Amino acid sequence: NMALIDLELGRRESGLSALRTLLAEQPGNPSLVLYLSRGILASGDPSEAAEVLTLMGEPQSWQSFPDLRECYAYASFLLNELPEAEKQFRALLEEDQSTQFARVGVMRILAGREAWEELASHAESLHAAAPTEQSAALVERLTEAGMIRS
Repeated sequence: NMALIDLELGRRESGLSALRTLLAEQPGNPSLVLYLSRGILASGDPSEAAEVLTLMGEPQSWQSFPDLRECYAYASFLLNELPEAEKQFRALLEEDQSTQFARVGVMRILAGREAWEELASHAESLHAAAPTEQSAALVERLTEAGMIRS
């Protein structure tokens, strides 16, 4: 808990260090892998994302945990392993259409490929499920561009 508090208060290195120590004492603990992975990925730094894939280990150790699968997908995205990231994000969406994190992940990949029509469909779904100013602005821009019919 202290490690998580450190992360929350912006003491990133202290929090990550404590989580790494705990994980060394309890290898394979999925909760510790999750918290450490999230702490690492919070920076969005691709140079740190490879550690997350190493933490995950073999797929059978994390595939049953959707939160860990999200971390794996995002780490893959940051490492520019886009086919693997897309596969994981889409699998998460197939299981739960309401997962906004996976939907945004797919949308980022689609934007990079300039797959505007499919991106528009996801943007509408995202906005319908959890409307925000940002999702409204995105839907508006896509509508103005003719990608979404009013």
